[in-house]
Amino acid sequence: MLKLNQKGFGVVVALLVIAAISLLGFGGYYVYSQNTNTSDDTAKAKETIQSNDSKSMTSLNISRRDTQRKSDIGLLLARSESYAANNNGSYPVGSAVKIEVIDKYIDKDFVDPLLEVEYIIISGLESQLGEIQYELGNSCDENDNFTTESNDRYLAVRTLLENNKFFCQDNT
Repeated sequence: MLKLNQKGFGVVVALLVIAAISLLGFGGYYVYSQNTNTSDDTAKAKETIQSNDSKSMTSLNISRRDTQRKSDIGLLLARSESYAANNNGSYPVGSAVKIEVIDKYIDKDFVDPLLEVEYIIISGLESQLGEIQYELGNSCDENDNFTTESNDRYLAVRTLLENNKFFCQDNT
């Protein structure tokens, strides 16, 4: 019998091994590249969610501050009514609103929630953020505008909200 001297692998076996390793390498690269793209997409999705959350928080903060302004208008109107009840039905005018109503009847800091400064009480002018219009002889209509009334028993108080709309409340 003829005895062959075989050492190592044959050429065909070596090529098969190289082909198998190549396929595994390309397959691994493909899976890795898909996961990398997915993590990029995930990062973009997280960024979008954070941006939307930031917008939601901004909107929520604006709503919260406007609610505080509305509450402050109601408080000023109620305390003005208390002042009038103690002063023969007369309401203060001009700078007396701050001195006689805010300083004596409101037991909290009476400040705009965004600007964090005391409200400015004005009359006869259209208010801006941080200002409150205090008008005797007026009431509020359905569009939060002043309506002139026949006597000074009417009191209307109005402020500008962050959505650039007015909020008006009166004692009628």
